[in-house]
Order: sequence, then structure tokens, then C-alpha cells
Amino acid sequence: MVLAYSSHCRFEQALDQSMSNAMSTVHINATDYIQPHLSVVDCAIEIGRVVTKVLKEGGSVRLSFRGVRGVSTSFCNVIIAAVADALGGRPTSDRFDVDIDSALQRQVYQRSFQAHFPPST
Repeated sequence: MVLAYSSHCRFEQALDQSMSNAMSTVHINATDYIQPHLSVVDCAIEIGRVVTKVLKEGGSVRLSFRGVRGVSTSFCNVIIAAVADALGGRPTSDRFDVDIDSALQRQVYQRSFQAHFPPST
């Protein structure tokens, strides 16, 4: 079962449905949580809250950065830290994955991910 969310209103209802199947993948669009009156960190905290709720209930998340402009390491750091906390360590792609819009977003995300989880030597 794959569920997609495009608004806060549908999130809670669809989340209840998704939890009946712990192996479901919840698709979350970061753009739905970007608010111009909030700081980048505050927006990332809200995304982290939504993502961790799904993860703590046993679901999987695919977070889309598509359409997000000016992704910063601070933004990524907050989300990655929330995911790591919810999963008790390094996230695996079967529980948490991201959909990246550009090479620059990928570079920023990877830099943040490696800061949290340095590659093994």
C-alpha cells in the first residue's frame, strides 16, 4: 500500500489508515510544510515531527524535496536527526528514503547525512 499526502488535513486520516499495514510507505512532500513566515529550522522541525510519527508506528517514509528551493544543511540536519532518533540510529533505505530534485539538493543532503553518519573507514 502506498499513500501520498499533499495537505495537513489529509495526513492524520491517511496516517491512521497506513498504520494498519506496517509495511506501507508514506510519501510526504516537504513543500507541504514550508511556510514563508517560519524559519527554515521550524519548517524542518515540523517535517521531522510528521516523519518520525510514521517511523515510530512502524511505517516507512519517502520524503520528497521536489519543489523545495534553497535546501540548507540546517534544514537537512534537523530532519536527519529526527529520523535517526526515531529509528535509534542510522536510517536504512527500506524505512526512510528521500526523493531529491537536483544535484545541489543531493549534495547538501549527503553532506548532512555524512555529518551525522560518517562513512566507515
